[in-house]
Amino acid sequence: RLQEVRSLFRSHRIPQAYSKLQSLNREFADQPVLLSMLVICELYRCDNIAAARYCERLAKIENLSLQERAYYQALAFTLTPPTTGACI
Repeated sequence: RLQEVRSLFRSHRIPQAYSKLQSLNREFADQPVLLSMLVICELYRCDNIAAARYCERLAKIENLSLQERAYYQALAFTLTPPTTGACI
């Protein structure tokens, strides 16, 4: 099913990919691949707050490297600075 989502991305059918990713995320919660694709969907949909929430979830996954976690936390801060609780 992930291949189907990737083909939907390639053909720029973001709403269909988004709904498939949400259903996959319900089955396999907090998988980095799914969450990162959901971030892309939210950015396509211009929903910075939802994209930042997914980035924050990615930043909390311990399977990711420290560099990846820092990247997603910084991206969340860039998207919605006041909601992340981070400060410079």
